[in-house]
Amino acid sequence: MIDEITPFVSIDNPLNNTNYTYTGINITITSSDDNLDTTWYNWTGTNVTYTASINTTFVQGSNTLYAYANDSIGNENSTSITFYVDSIVPNVSLEAPINYQNFTTSEVDFECKPTDNLAIANMSFYLDGILNETIDNPVNDTSRWFNKTISDGDYNWTCGVIDTLGNSFNATEYYFTVDVTDPSINITYPETTMGLGESGTNETFNWTATDDNIDTCWYEYNDTNTTVTCGDNTTSFPLEDDFTNITFYANDTLGNEASSFLNWTYNLTANSQTYPSTSVESATETYTTKSYL
Repeated sequence: MIDEITPFVSIDNPLNNTNYTYTGINITITSSDDNLDTTWYNWTGTNVTYTASINTTFVQGSNTLYAYANDSIGNENSTSITFYVDSIVPNVSLEAPINYQNFTTSEVDFECKPTDNLAIANMSFYLDGILNETIDNPVNDTSRWFNKTISDGDYNWTCGVIDTLGNSFNATEYYFTVDVTDPSINITYPETTMGLGESGTNETFNWTATDDNIDTCWYEYNDTNTTVTCGDNTTSFPLEDDFTNITFYANDTLGNEASSFLNWTYNLTANSQTYPSTSVESATETYTTKSYL
């Protein structure tokens, strides 16, 4: 018998020049010949006889599969395909800022580092769950920075990555607060011009202090600091001779601090009063009040 025709052989699956994001792939081969004898394949250096489609676990990266067929006369044919496997999900680490960091500046730098066994197609920055910026083809295992100008408030952020085969990963969100605003202070009493001021008596002191993150309030009078509850809005202090100014302070939990200074005057100031210890009917007695305008 004369037979010079080689068998037909083709690899139907996997597909040539195709990327796979899973390692278990069916090998399907078609072969035919009037005198077909044996069909086999090889991808690890070992020949395996093919009888039917079989699921095979391939390695990460580039794989080349060879298929062969011969006939009983000894004619042989072969073919091959090359495909890519990447089932490993990439990773991205949030390097800075740390979780729950506070900022007293509106300029915030976010640092993300992508890693993958192959290559990263893109890395994206998300602010409060909304895509904000995407960088194409970042260098593997190298940090990239996203510089943002952010208004006062509480936020969350993260980065996500996609590798060249479409595997994706988003890091767990981190949280941060921006507060560049000092507390707001308003002293409402004493007024700048008052009626009578009497040394040793209590003078009323009223204020308002507001901030989204208000922390501590205090005032300085006569070189003494006194802490008050910010929301009380009122207190009193003993009036001292020649001390008619006060400074009120407030800070917030992020360290922003504000102060307000008030100097006031009295139309009439009394700093000493003298009375007899007893009074006798029809007697002449002396009462002394020292005051000045």
